Amino acid sequence: MKRTFLLAILLSSYCFLSAQTEKFNNDYILLGRKYVGKQFYPINNELFKEYSVNGNRTNYENESNKRRIQLACLVIAELRGQSGEFIPDIINGLHYFENEIWWGIPAHYSFSEPRRDTQTVELVSAGTASLVAWTIYSLHDKLEKAEHGICQRMNKEIERRMLIPALQNDYDWKRRTNNWNPWICSNWLTCIMLCEKDEERKQKALQQIRKCMDIFYDNYPEDGGCDEGISYWDRSVASFVDCCILWKMVTGEEFHINHSDAKLQAMVSYVYRLYIGDNASVNFADAIPYPTLHPASAFLIGKYVNDSTLCKYSAYVAKNFNFENNPSRLFLTSGSFPDVGREILFLQHYEEFINTPAVEPLISDSWLPISQVFSARDKNGLFIAAKGGNNNENHNHNDIGNYILYNNSNPVIIDIGVGTYTAQTFSSLRYELMNTRSAYHNVPLINGVEQREGAGYKATDISYSADSSIARFSLNIAEAYPSAAKVRSWQRTITMYRDNVIEIEEDINLKKNKGNTQLVFICYGQPTLSHEGIIKWHTKKGDIQLLYNSDQLRPAVERLQFTDQTLRSAWKDNLYRLTLKVISRKKKQVIRYTFK
Repeated sequence: MKRTFLLAILLSSYCFLSAQTEKFNNDYILLGRKYVGKQFYPINNELFKEYSVNGNRTNYENESNKRRIQLACLVIAELRGQSGEFIPDIINGLHYFENEIWWGIPAHYSFSEPRRDTQTVELVSAGTASLVAWTIYSLHDKLEKAEHGICQRMNKEIERRMLIPALQNDYDWKRRTNNWNPWICSNWLTCIMLCEKDEERKQKALQQIRKCMDIFYDNYPEDGGCDEGISYWDRSVASFVDCCILWKMVTGEEFHINHSDAKLQAMVSYVYRLYIGDNASVNFADAIPYPTLHPASAFLIGKYVNDSTLCKYSAYVAKNFNFENNPSRLFLTSGSFPDVGREILFLQHYEEFINTPAVEPLISDSWLPISQVFSARDKNGLFIAAKGGNNNENHNHNDIGNYILYNNSNPVIIDIGVGTYTAQTFSSLRYELMNTRSAYHNVPLINGVEQREGAGYKATDISYSADSSIARFSLNIAEAYPSAAKVRSWQRTITMYRDNVIEIEEDINLKKNKGNTQLVFICYGQPTLSHEGIIKWHTKKGDIQLLYNSDQLRPAVERLQFTDQTLRSAWKDNLYRLTLKVISRKKKQVIRYTFK
């Protein structure tokens, strides 16, 4: 694509903004000024080595992200203000990245310290290449005036670190249907669009990217479900649509998957089909309970597939975060470091965006038959979601049959979600972590035994139905447990009656009853055991009761303690584990309990 065409996009976007909303511009300028005169200090190499020594990846990643945030904030401030005041600091940032040995993170590297001759392409290195590419492209003339040759040198670094190794290496992410594939490809396409000068290399790269995108799309479930969890949607499906948008910019042609394709529509709508309310979303697997949908990227994607619900949802988020006057708040929460490219492309549609109605997507029912995830809400704001699937999903937790319950967007029965990533998170010891074990999900301990990981541990006998009166989801969770659990079948049926009642039935058939079977509930807020057969929770928007048969079940409560800062931050040290021990020693029995 010719440089003049893209510059026209940039100039028209920023001229419009300058004329229409001074506060929008000034907020970014003030953000950039926080970094004026601040040095880009090299990261202590000992932090890189920590991952191989003790499994800690957070210390290095935090420092790495700080430098990328610093450059992104300076760049966006200069683009907003067009004053030249940020150019000296941006050049200092480019000097830093020119000298940083490798642009990635230790968890994605084969060596305990970075090597200049080993330029592996992974998530962070690709994102950094894209950030540098947008910097030298959008500010080319100013940068060259301040330091002649700097853009050419950085272009050579992008070629050496991204364009050549991405093309020449048969990376595993090229053959996978998870976030790595489209996330890296979107950054690769950006670098091709802005920096690639070799036409032969460009065409070969486009062939590979098309193959990667086809692999991602062809193997994605038809129901659009993201088994990595809702917070990974932004860098899986959203990045895939980024690729489609960039593909046309690079080639001048539409990508071969039609905008109105039913599967693509399902992939995109997933992000709001599992939306709970008040910025909370269903957080199965390695997902966070309150992911922030970035309006810039969501609106672009909604426009691309003509999904008005997503466009209105993005406007709703923008309104909640006062985006029109304070855009930098969301800019700083868009992933590990801001995506300058998404922001630039979004500005072409800003006038349309600010005139889009803000509507919260409170969907009454959702059913993903392949992913086996269901959700339902009633007219009074009671919300439940549950899952089947198998225990070999991407970012898997051992959680077949798990469900969560919210009352008017207030958490009651929750999924703990994702903790701070360490080496253990993606090792053979993953399921020793509290947040991945089935003992800390809302599924039973059967004869004292937890679920096991692996594709063979799965849900069976799935059924779903919904109408204006009820929504019902049923599954047999027996095969999620190893033989030591001594279970023939365990049919869990969840029924939401639309008059503020949820009934759960456990139809149990054990080979042997050892007297150590428990129903488990992970609770936000302390449950009150005030009367036999009744457990209560108080929420900001109303109380919830759990009614059970005290002749069948015996309750106990413990407070959960976390040292993990991610989990403590998400749940404010307010989690409890409620167990209802099954008293009867019968092998066959039916247990029912009700939330209302």
